Amino acid sequence: MSDQLDIETAMKLARSLTTIDGFPRFEDAITATATDLMEWCEGAILDGRRWSAASQANWLVQEARLTWRKWSGTGDFFALFRSKFPRKLPAGNTNDFHEPGLKPPIACRKCSDRGTVKLSTGRYDWCDCEQAGYLRRDWPDFLELANKHLAPKPRLVRTKDVPLTAAQIDAMRAEERRLVEQAIDGAETMLHDPRATKEQKKAARKLLKLYRPKREAAS
Repeated sequence: MSDQLDIETAMKLARSLTTIDGFPRFEDAITATATDLMEWCEGAILDGRRWSAASQANWLVQEARLTWRKWSGTGDFFALFRSKFPRKLPAGNTNDFHEPGLKPPIACRKCSDRGTVKLSTGRYDWCDCEQAGYLRRDWPDFLELANKHLAPKPRLVRTKDVPLTAAQIDAMRAEERRLVEQAIDGAETMLHDPRATKEQKKAARKLLKLYRPKREAAS
């Protein structure tokens, strides 16, 4: 099943992520995150329930806002998405006919083909099924990333708005530049990583197209 998240909803959800400490507030980063939401969220059927693209994106953003103490990057954000909506890897002939509208049979009853199982501690561990084997081979860091967001988020204390000083503004701009540099370096690494999927390389190219001119202009 395929669904499409509209740009207005994606931008609104991406902007709400600025409530997470450390999420970049400049418009290019928000637009890039909105684009990620539109690419990742295409609708799904999970445990017999139909999830629209909008409901997937809303779950992902709210889960991050309620559980993350600090923004830890697009990679962890994507891992959080896959912890709920795992990618279904094709088995056998990918040209086999599948009647539309029917839920594909579940191969592993232990993890429902997610590749991971939730322990009594609340953390995730690898399943012992074939799907888990594919996931461990193609994305060995997935389990670590999926467990990162489980750390409890401290309660926020409301404070009165205080005007920013010139030094604070300069520090924020420097932090934005650092995050851009970090994003570019990560994307370049991803492009040369033989383990990276086509989807990850596509996202890396899009990020480099967006941010490389900014770094060249600043240098």
